[in-house]
Amino acid sequence: MKVLVLENSKLYQQLLDDLLTNMGHRATTVNNARDGFLALQDYEFDAICVSMHLSDMSGIEFTMTYRKEHKKQLPIILITSETDDELLKSAMELGITDICAKKDMDDFTQKISCFLDNMSGFGAKNIADGRVLYVEDSMAVAQMTISLLEDLNLHVRHFKNASDAYELLTEEYFDLVITDIVVEGSMTGLGLTRAIRSLSNNNENVPILAMTGFDDSSRRLELFRSGVNDYTTKPIINEEFAARVTNLVSNKLLFDQVNEQQNRLYDLAMSDQLTGCNNRHALNEFAPKYLAEALRHNHHLSLMVIDLDFFKKINDTHGHDVGDIVLSEMGKLLNKESRDEDFVARIGGEEFVILLPYCDPDEAMLKADILRQKIEDSQPNGLRVTASIGVTSMQEGQKVMFFSLFKAADRAVYMSKENGRNCVTHHAPDIAIPEKT
Repeated sequence: MKVLVLENSKLYQQLLDDLLTNMGHRATTVNNARDGFLALQDYEFDAICVSMHLSDMSGIEFTMTYRKEHKKQLPIILITSETDDELLKSAMELGITDICAKKDMDDFTQKISCFLDNMSGFGAKNIADGRVLYVEDSMAVAQMTISLLEDLNLHVRHFKNASDAYELLTEEYFDLVITDIVVEGSMTGLGLTRAIRSLSNNNENVPILAMTGFDDSSRRLELFRSGVNDYTTKPIINEEFAARVTNLVSNKLLFDQVNEQQNRLYDLAMSDQLTGCNNRHALNEFAPKYLAEALRHNHHLSLMVIDLDFFKKINDTHGHDVGDIVLSEMGKLLNKESRDEDFVARIGGEEFVILLPYCDPDEAMLKADILRQKIEDSQPNGLRVTASIGVTSMQEGQKVMFFSLFKAADRAVYMSKENGRNCVTHHAPDIAIPEKT
């Protein structure tokens, strides 16, 4: 960033110059307002730091003159030792962006750093590659606006009518929608906004910036009630428009990042990292939903419990590292051999559970025996591994608690072990007694 510094004090001139240089910014320093205005004519700047007291006018007077005479409006930070609250309030009302007190050197350097760092960090580099859907039927306005958006490193899809834009929103995701309120076609900008908020994909929460030639309070209220996040009046002020776009896209990308992190944390909480299967927490959450779905739609639901035979002996003989390899390979095998709608979980040690919707007892027994044979044939790490499998099923229309279903399958596993292991056994669950009416 290029910063214009207007400061009388040699100490603060040097301090600001060193601070800005260390932050990677470039400073042009003058000690009076006249030279400041000349510098603004000759060079492009991104921000201004001005002292309250200059040799030819005050920092507030400089700001008032600058705000009145310059089309490009830069953020201005006032550097002062004044403590008069009314004076400082007046400075803000007259065009100062922020105020930095000289009385505390640490606070002074920290606030200057934060001010400039936020400005430079709140730019196009943070929103690069953001995707914008833009609706505007005036090609002259559209070309100018698209140029501004592309200068912010945004990818723009432009439509002249809202209906075509809406069709794309049902298929592709965007980080911002910008729409004129009055556009050609049967759908207005407000109609597009309402339609977006009714979507059932990720675009339902996309930020919307409305562009309008109206600026009365009732129209603004109508825009916000329809679901827009912000609005700008026509003709747009380039710097203000860029700031609003940057704000909306930055917040959207930050929200996406937080949401992605939450999803990853949820996956971690619900997954068994060793095997890639779901864990006991996930089973406790989803099993009741599987049962409720089976009852509501009147279909079979089977449950399979798989217990690896003599697994403790593998750990004791070959070590826990080899035991982990065996468990990892079993998890991969179970996930590979299961359908997309099946739910595979490791519930502890060498024990796995598979929920099988739309699977009757005969089908479940057949699947279990095929799986038993594949486990025996897999030979993870060159070891012969077998499993005792228990199967139970909830028949169509039966009301069974998950605890009863699991208890029945667990009992079936015990029976398989009693029968010599490496086999499959079915055991029916206890049926809930219907409530009297």
